[in-house]
Amino acid sequence: MALRISDVKAHLSEGDRLSTLIKGHLWVERSINEALIAISERPSELRLDRWAFTTKVDMAAALGCVDLEHATAIRKLNSLRNRAAHRLDYDVSDAEVREFARSLPPRLQSIIAEEGVESPPLYDCYTC
Repeated sequence: MALRISDVKAHLSEGDRLSTLIKGHLWVERSINEALIAISERPSELRLDRWAFTTKVDMAAALGCVDLEHATAIRKLNSLRNRAAHRLDYDVSDAEVREFARSLPPRLQSIIAEEGVESPPLYDCYTC
């Protein structure tokens, strides 16, 4: 199923930063899953539902589905999501958003700067 950035933006525009973080992580995982399936000769053998997120990122980077700059940013997103996922009262700070934005490849940082986004939404980071 093709991923449309308009669907991602619509889905992520609802809710606070924590909600955006969790949903954004899910969208990134979906994109990685689809990329791994697309290059596989036997996708049913992947059993991606049993793979850890970090394993998927590592495999996607190793196979060239995700370039290394994006893999670094995805790992940063995963670390932030893991911090948030284990605390009910977690609030994603401005500093965390800026730190994540700095982990993005320069091309994506430029896009964010051109749009004048002060706190970059996570959904602008990855498109298929």
